[in-house]
Amino acid sequence: MGSDVGYRVGLSIYLPQVAEDSTIRKVRMYFPDLRSAQYHEHIVVFYRQRGDYFLGYTYVGRDDVEQPSKDWFQENVPIEVDEFPIRLACTGSMRPAIDCGDEIIFEEVLSGTHLQAGDIIAFHLSNTDASSEEDCFSLTTAPNLVGTRYIIHRIHQTPSGRGLSPARYITKGDNNPTPDPCAFSKWRIRFRVVDVNKNVYVIDHALYDEWVREHQYLRAEYWEVWSEREGLREQYDALRQSDQDSIDSTRQSLRSRISYLTGELNRLRRELSEAQRGIASAIR
Repeated sequence: MGSDVGYRVGLSIYLPQVAEDSTIRKVRMYFPDLRSAQYHEHIVVFYRQRGDYFLGYTYVGRDDVEQPSKDWFQENVPIEVDEFPIRLACTGSMRPAIDCGDEIIFEEVLSGTHLQAGDIIAFHLSNTDASSEEDCFSLTTAPNLVGTRYIIHRIHQTPSGRGLSPARYITKGDNNPTPDPCAFSKWRIRFRVVDVNKNVYVIDHALYDEWVREHQYLRAEYWEVWSEREGLREQYDALRQSDQDSIDSTRQSLRSRISYLTGELNRLRRELSEAQRGIASAIR
């Protein structure tokens, strides 16, 4: 089905092991080299059509399609379908509610779905919908849902609570000291977490708990250093507006401390990465 900007593509798949009437899958489409050789990945909700056959829809851009026909797709676009990931990367941002050893159960967020503060959601990260690329950097470097660009955080404030226009949602990781730097439109929110099965993927509980404690300690230290550095940056920026020679020494002192704290943050990032690898070694 065509439009001015792209096409809606229907996909039918055979899933004999699925008991539910709807299921989420990750679909990779390998388009011919119209613009690049890279594949396009889509998250698709499939609904039972008949028996063990499920039907879902996704959208592709006009520039990806030479001929908008079923025959062209079948001949030119190889398709792979994988399970939608149901666990987090080991960032720790949603502890204690969810950790990377847990299994997450989702439901689709439709246009009429009512969302409220406290809901845990999966939203698709895109800087085009955010305030600025710089503001969203912390999210772009830490995707939460393994193998995707979906973040799983809790709704911190709804549009009505902030008076945002257009309507956008503020999210926050339970284990983060501040809300996420970007506000997102509802159409980026694709799924809501409806259940969490704890420790499903943990194979070595002692090792897992040890690394989680270490990771948690490092996160607390990281955010403490980050908070101090941000406070000093604000002081430095305020002093930079002044031309008084008498404050040059103060500015130099602040600059030195900020540089030191930046080095500490880089060190803590490396240690956090090591702890994340340690946690991952204890899960399947």
